[in-house]
Amino acid sequence: MPWFATSFKRGSKHDRALLLFVIVSYCFVAGICFADAETSPRRFSAVVSVSQPQAAEAGAEILRRGGDAVDAAMAIQYALGVTEPQSSGIGGGSFILVWRAKDHSAWFIDGREAAPMAASPHQFEPFTFDEASMTGLSVGVPGTVAAFQVAHTRWGNLGFGENIKPAIDLAENGFPLGKYVAKILADKKYQPRLNEAARAVFMPNGRPIEAGALLVQKDLARTLRLLADNPAQFYRGEIAQAIIEAQRTSRAGPGGEGRMQIQDLLRYEVRVRKPLEGQYRGYTILTAPSPSAGGTTLLETLGMLEQFPIGDQKTGYGEASPRTWHTLIEALRLASADRLRYLGDDKQTPLPTDQLLSKNYLKARAAKISDQVLKEVSYDSFEQEKGRNTTHFSVVDQEGNIVLVTSTVDYIWGTGMMVPGWGFFLNNELTDFNLKPEGPQLGMELAPNDAAPGRRPRSSMAPTLLLKNDQPFEALGSPGSASIISTVLQTIVRTVDFSQPLKSAVEAPRFAQTSPRDEPSFESGWHSDVLDGLSKVGHVLKYEGRGMGSVQALEWSADGRPHGVADSRRDGTVIEVPVQ
Repeated sequence: MPWFATSFKRGSKHDRALLLFVIVSYCFVAGICFADAETSPRRFSAVVSVSQPQAAEAGAEILRRGGDAVDAAMAIQYALGVTEPQSSGIGGGSFILVWRAKDHSAWFIDGREAAPMAASPHQFEPFTFDEASMTGLSVGVPGTVAAFQVAHTRWGNLGFGENIKPAIDLAENGFPLGKYVAKILADKKYQPRLNEAARAVFMPNGRPIEAGALLVQKDLARTLRLLADNPAQFYRGEIAQAIIEAQRTSRAGPGGEGRMQIQDLLRYEVRVRKPLEGQYRGYTILTAPSPSAGGTTLLETLGMLEQFPIGDQKTGYGEASPRTWHTLIEALRLASADRLRYLGDDKQTPLPTDQLLSKNYLKARAAKISDQVLKEVSYDSFEQEKGRNTTHFSVVDQEGNIVLVTSTVDYIWGTGMMVPGWGFFLNNELTDFNLKPEGPQLGMELAPNDAAPGRRPRSSMAPTLLLKNDQPFEALGSPGSASIISTVLQTIVRTVDFSQPLKSAVEAPRFAQTSPRDEPSFESGWHSDVLDGLSKVGHVLKYEGRGMGSVQALEWSADGRPHGVADSRRDGTVIEVPVQ
């Protein structure tokens, strides 16, 4: 400053004017640069977290080519239909949660399967679940193709066909079959589900393909090439007609034939809406709205838990305390009862979502939880546990856009009916309706989840994003049918209440509480003190091997940098794509 003052005083009038001009110009330009630095979002590596390595690489490759999170998610989903067809594919449905970094807007794309217009609430009464799940009667109008077409139209950077190309290459040229799928193929319990067309691909000469063997799917490659040119062909023309013909099959005797007509495919509509939003201990939670009950039940359970000091070791609610896990189990039982009674497709039936998540109701519900097991919970249901073979994956691109996808064909291999000549499986999603109509016992024409024309069956899928101070903190989801809610809940509790790293939370042993009456099921790995304590307060515990769910997740460090976490319960894979 002294130098500047001396120079300014000694200089001529012209020199002083020139010096002032230079200073003002510099400040103006610097101001613009600094403003841009403050308003432009920081770019970090993109990350994909997927249950299967080839599908993860498909998404990573699209990101390297300049695709955004939607493009990458599309590539992953189509690749999973090739590499893990027992879990999801173009013959099923998807829920897609999208978060846009630029304006912090969030969207939920409902690609859930829909009942044909000829559906009726009594259609499954003659059949058991196993029988119904292998008939054309259980096939809902698939929504995955349409859902990703909508997402791509809104946000995709690359061409539709370019995003599908990795899946086409995997189907056309083959890939080494993974251990997870090979294990399912070798299980004689599930082999009878495969129809003749599927056996020709996955059990040539009557023997299941083994892990590491090359799996080639020429028919599926041809189908994907057609969709790459025009995805609308799935709902009209040759592919649509092949779907109609395939679902007219019944492997459970007369009455099991599918009721879908070509008009049902043409009528299918993707629903785009806002995610369900809630709060938990200062975090904003964005999750799945109807027709999934997963998000509502998750938020209701968390709302009850917020009435307790979960994570406080001094008050007996630490991680190693049986009291903590007893409280989670009881809260899940209460929320599950409400799920079964009140939730379904809100486009056809008004649902009491706001009431279920109101502060007064949550407090009243939580007040029912004591130190002993509740003997009666207010609602029972005919519903039985369905398949656990859905899939979930998570993507964040270099701009910070996030896409979470939970996708399914419902039970393992869906109906098991591969569409002959086209190479993809049809879902059995309509068995997610009440197999026996519950409306009459409730004094109404239709219960919220009774089958009806055009209605979408209730789901438990729950792609979920946690925000802290309006910035991403954690993103996750899981397969597992009704146990999805338990899995996502425990991961959130471990990271938020116990302050565990996300990887530790994902790998920790889990339990599942899927209904108000069933006993909780536990993976191996729990401390005996926790299990003994739960038994002492009245819980009858069931045990099963490791394998509840498969959380493919993202977390963000304090500087906003994303990191991926993959669940080792499947062939989980994380790939980071550096800033280009």
